[in-house]
Amino acid sequence: MLTSKWLLASRLSLTLACAALVCCGSSTPAPLQVASASDATTLDTAGTTPGVDATSQDITGTTPKTLGYKPCSKESRVGGFRLELAEKYTGVQGQVLDGMVPGNIPEVVQTVGSCSLLRGRSLFCNPSCVPGETCDEKGACITYPKSHPVGTVTISGMKAALSMKAKWGNNYTNSGTLPHPGFDEGAAISLQASGGDYQAFELLGQGVAPVVVSSQSKKLVIDGAKAIDLKWTPPAKQGAVKVHIEVNINNHGTTSAWITCDVDDNGAFSIPVELVGALQKLGVSGFPSLLLSRRSADSASITPGCVDLLVVADAEMTVAVAGLTSCTKDSQCPKGQSCQVDLSCK
Repeated sequence: MLTSKWLLASRLSLTLACAALVCCGSSTPAPLQVASASDATTLDTAGTTPGVDATSQDITGTTPKTLGYKPCSKESRVGGFRLELAEKYTGVQGQVLDGMVPGNIPEVVQTVGSCSLLRGRSLFCNPSCVPGETCDEKGACITYPKSHPVGTVTISGMKAALSMKAKWGNNYTNSGTLPHPGFDEGAAISLQASGGDYQAFELLGQGVAPVVVSSQSKKLVIDGAKAIDLKWTPPAKQGAVKVHIEVNINNHGTTSAWITCDVDDNGAFSIPVELVGALQKLGVSGFPSLLLSRRSADSASITPGCVDLLVVADAEMTVAVAGLTSCTKDSQCPKGQSCQVDLSCK
């Protein structure tokens, strides 16, 4: 079955920027400044920009730091690291770029409570951009952000010590197989980047448990006239963890739109019917998807923008849309219908 996990991952694609440190009036290099969560700001679900509630600690340990749920906003996020507890493995990946990609910043169509309906923006440049460029909001071609190293990245609090250096393309990932699960539920996790093209920074995380979805939620049929009711098993340890939800019923259509929610990890949530109906009106296509992610999130501000650490356990659910038949070939369609390019029967 086709899913949208690669699309969801692409929206989670990591970007981060760099700036050279400049020394003035002295031959002695200026010391690295450690970026922390208190330097970052993120959008809340209403679209306002509050201060970060997590205090910070630099790598020398001079300032106390506690973990709050603070992912970067889509408007400020220029990169980060993802520590994933998958079904069969634990893995880490990260990337830092020298700027934000305009096309990765969606339009907020509507917000209800802790959920928002987002739509991908169509950025147009004439003449078209050449390879190595991308279109910005003003219709101008800009250099596509390039990846940069941030020094040695170490992660503590896992079952095995982990230290990573930037590999080809300045990407970060674990170089061998990690113990699985790679951390205990509730474990205090810390990521430290020693500093490369930017100042050093530290990010905190919390070990999360796998997401166990109720049998009722495994048989969802999405109807624009009804809320989407979700149930899952809450964790034994709450901590600074939330559940991130993404619903996309047009993975293979021409209109990119989806619903995101960040909700308390208490075992149940209903996605508002107003958003479900608005999403369905924007179009449907084959193989809709719904993703539940239990995660902790911490962020810090560096020179070009915001970088975060997500400690994540995903549960990707198979869902259906009322009146829609997904397909990859004509034989899967009802009599008189054929499989279309958007992988739906019509």
